[in-house]
Amino acid sequence: MNPDIQTNDLLGDLLADAAYAEATKWQRFFNYLIDYCIIYLIPYVVKASFALQWSLWEEVTFSYLVYLGYYLLFEGMAAGRTPGKLATRTRAVMLSGEPLTFGKVLGRTFARIVPFEVFSAFGDRPWHDGWTDTRVIKEKNNS
Repeated sequence: MNPDIQTNDLLGDLLADAAYAEATKWQRFFNYLIDYCIIYLIPYVVKASFALQWSLWEEVTFSYLVYLGYYLLFEGMAAGRTPGKLATRTRAVMLSGEPLTFGKVLGRTFARIVPFEVFSAFGDRPWHDGWTDTRVIKEKNNS
């Protein structure tokens, strides 16, 4: 094999990764809005579909489980894409641009539960990104 060809391919891959741009604050806001609406509706749909009578504790517990499961499922198994991120053509990745590991997805998910974490998005970087060394990027335009 010609080592120059391998180097060119490696550099091409690195340049392709560098072409990803950070998601805008508006994209991130719409990610949150779409995902939150879905997460908020799931417990009510389940409760109504099965005519369940839950205590407040059961409803809160189920809501948190939905919240945790939603992000673990979508960010973990859909390459860092939740329905909100699919709609805005963004995805969560490691700072290096590599796909998220399960540990990073878990960290991002639990960081979102911290009180007032949602307001950290008004700063430079939301806490769930900063604490886990991750970022949300715009998908490459393949046109």
